[in-house]
Amino acid sequence: MGWCTVSFLQKVILMDDREEVKKLTFYRSHSKPVLAVKVTDRHVLSLSEDQTLVVYDRVAGKELKRINIPGQGDTGSLSLQDNSLYVGDESGGLHLIDASQDRFSLVTSYNTGTPGSNWFISAGLGSVVTAARDGTIQVFQPDRGMALINTVQVLLRIV
Repeated sequence: MGWCTVSFLQKVILMDDREEVKKLTFYRSHSKPVLAVKVTDRHVLSLSEDQTLVVYDRVAGKELKRINIPGQGDTGSLSLQDNSLYVGDESGGLHLIDASQDRFSLVTSYNTGTPGSNWFISAGLGSVVTAARDGTIQVFQPDRGMALINTVQVLLRIV
C-alpha cells in the first residue's frame, strides 16, 4: 500500500512501495501544518492545525471531502475503527465522523471534560481511549452515547 508522512509545510507526502521505481507524490490540502494522517486502501485522511480533516481519494488522485472540525484550538489526533472516525482537539473535544460509504460527515461532538487536549485517540471494538497532555486517560463506550467507562490520571515527571 505504501506509506505516508506529514509535513510542517502543509503537505502530505505519499509513496507507493508497490511501484518498481519509487517516486514520491505530494499534495497540499491545508493552510496550516498537518498533524496526523491515516492511510486506507482507498483514502488518505489528513488532519491539520487549520481545524480541517481532508479526505483524499488515492485512486482519483484528488480531494474527495473537506470537513471543518468544530471546537477551539488545534486538532491533533484521529483513529478509525470500521466506519467510525474519531478526531480529538486541543480543547478536549472528541468528534465522531461517519466514514461509511464515503460519507465522511460529522455525526456529533463530545466534550470529554479533560483540561488538556486529546492528543492521542485509539478506537477499538470495545472502547475509545483518549489521552491528554496532562496525563488524563479516559476510556469511553464506543457508541453514540460515548458513556465514560473510566478515568486514569498518570503522574507525569519531566526530566
